[in-house]
Amino acid sequence: MSDKTPEEIEKEFFEKKSAVTVAIMAAVLAIVTMFAGGASGDATSNKTDSVDKWAQYQSKSVKAHVVESEEEVLSVLAPGSVDEAKRTAQVAKCKKELGKLEDDKKKIMGEARGFEHAVDVANMQGTRYGYASLLLQIGIVIASVSILVRKNFVWLIGVGLGVVAIYMTMTVLLPIPKQLGGLVIADVTSTT
Repeated sequence: MSDKTPEEIEKEFFEKKSAVTVAIMAAVLAIVTMFAGGASGDATSNKTDSVDKWAQYQSKSVKAHVVESEEEVLSVLAPGSVDEAKRTAQVAKCKKELGKLEDDKKKIMGEARGFEHAVDVANMQGTRYGYASLLLQIGIVIASVSILVRKNFVWLIGVGLGVVAIYMTMTVLLPIPKQLGGLVIADVTSTT
């Protein structure tokens, strides 16, 4: 038989329950923080890739302008000033090169926009993880305070914040409909 009174047993149970709650929320906080770091890294990496693609696009645009200028010069040459067959061949070569450059630019633009979209998604994810982290931290503090004040409703507030934080994290990790708080991640890699 135990020498403890029912009040002491209840107090001990409450303290253990609160301590375990704090430990679980701290573990979840560590995981959410790891996800937030991953989202930040993804945003940075995709931003770099986007900038690289836009630089490549600009390079193709400059080259296309040079080829257009060459074609214009060839088209205004006086008849007989150059070999007509060579001029015609060079104009055809310029037109072909311009077509290839325009196709390359469209492809590069689509890739750059895809990276920009990935940056937006990673930033949205990072924001959600940040809010979840904040709620978990507040929940941990409140659950810890519940041990001192020995009030179940205080513990429930801490647990509630933890549950909301976990839900916010899940809205990033799982395909949850927008109406239920999920992120909308559409494919915007088209070149229109």
